[in-house]
Parts: sequence; structure tokens; C-alpha cells
Amino acid sequence: MAQNSILNLEDGKYISYKYVQNNSKKEYLILYIHGYSDNMKEAKANKIEEFAYKNNIDIVKLDLYGHGGSWGKKVEMTMDDWYNCCKSVVEKIILPTNKKIIFIGSSLGGWLSYILGEEFKDKTKAVVGIAGAVDFFTEIIEPLIKEEDKDKELVYEMVYDSGVPSGDFISRKLIESSKKYNMLNRKNVNIKCPIRLIHGLIDTVVSYNCSIKFAQIVESEDVKLYLEKTMNHDLTRQNNLNALEKVMNELINYLE
Repeated sequence: MAQNSILNLEDGKYISYKYVQNNSKKEYLILYIHGYSDNMKEAKANKIEEFAYKNNIDIVKLDLYGHGGSWGKKVEMTMDDWYNCCKSVVEKIILPTNKKIIFIGSSLGGWLSYILGEEFKDKTKAVVGIAGAVDFFTEIIEPLIKEEDKDKELVYEMVYDSGVPSGDFISRKLIESSKKYNMLNRKNVNIKCPIRLIHGLIDTVVSYNCSIKFAQIVESEDVKLYLEKTMNHDLTRQNNLNALEKVMNELINYLE
């Protein structure tokens, strides 16, 4: 089994990643991007890695800056940091393989997958969003900021499906940096490959309406949206993970 590696960048930053080569002769590989406050060892990431092994597909996973073993402190990160982190892995690890990419992302990682799928559209085989949090910081977080907190450096404390304050604080600079990556206010998103979107009806962090809106504006006509009645935002229950695997199986069978 492959071990975690470190990608050292010229600016002194570094990215913890894992590249599992399953002796695959397929023309594509998977890049999995985790969500905010997660890492590449979480349940969904492990499920996708297990799926890749069983289906003889190479896979790359990474820790976003400020998460896991990668550079930086989460509270200091901006959307630019996370975008550049993923872009570095694509350009320095994946593109040299000459394989196309199935971008798979959860929550924030879903949004990043859509951004990268559009930027690297000629190299994108498919995109899978798991509770994709498109425009998360302006659409969802910014309206929740209290008036007395608006001028502070840290403006909001995250609350997840449990309803309990998390200790994860969102900064004003993160919100401002995210605005240029927003998609839902656009007429279209230029991704034309197969897209599969999975969202839970009981997701209290990111509404499934976010995935519906994204499906409506993306240019691809090959878009399927899967709504799971018992799925929350974390997607850690075994039946939810099994539903994810089923969607992946259907996609791979379709692509081949």
C-alpha cells in the first residue's frame, strides 16, 4: 500500500498527498479532494480509495493547506490557498502521467472539483460532487454573521450537522477571497463531461438546492443528481457510503 508523500513547492509550502498506483492501464485516474476541516483519511476518502483498488483505478488524495499533514493553519487559509494547493497537485503530480482526471470532492472539495474541472476541462474525464458546497462562504456563511461580528477578523464559528459549535472559525479574508470563485451567480459553468452530484435531504450544512442550482447552470447535458433521504452532510453512515459506492460503480461502468 502506498504511503503518504510530501510535495515541496518553490515558495516553501508543502502538500501531503497519497498516490496509489493500482497497476491500472486505464486512461484516467481519480483525484479526491476532502471538505473543510476534514483530511484525506476521513471515511469518504477511504471509501473512494477502496473503490479505486477494487476497480483497478489509480487514485490521488491530498490534504488541503491547513489540514492534515499539509502546510499552514486552517484559520489563516484563503480560497486562493486551497485552489493553488489543488492546482499544484494536478500540475505536478497528475498531468505528467498523461491520464485524464475524475475529480471527486466532498463539500468544499466538491466546489474545488467544479473549479478545477472547468479550468482543466480538456483533461477532465468526469466530475463527482458529494454535498458540493458551491459559493459556501458567501451564500451560506456570510448571511449568518451577526452584526456585532462583521468587522472582526474572525467572523463566524462553524456549526455542523450536530448543531454544536465546532471551534472552527471563518475569517473575513476567507470570505472575501472566495467571491471570485463563486459560480451560482453565473449564467453557465463550462464543464461538458459527465457530472454526478450526490446530496442528502437532511443536510443541515449545505442544502441540496445548492446541487440543483449547479446542475442547472453547468453546460454538460450529462448530469445526474442523486438525492439520498437519510444522508446528512458528513456522509459517514455505512448506508450512505454504500450509496456513494453505487453511484461510482454506475459512473465507471458508463465511462467504459
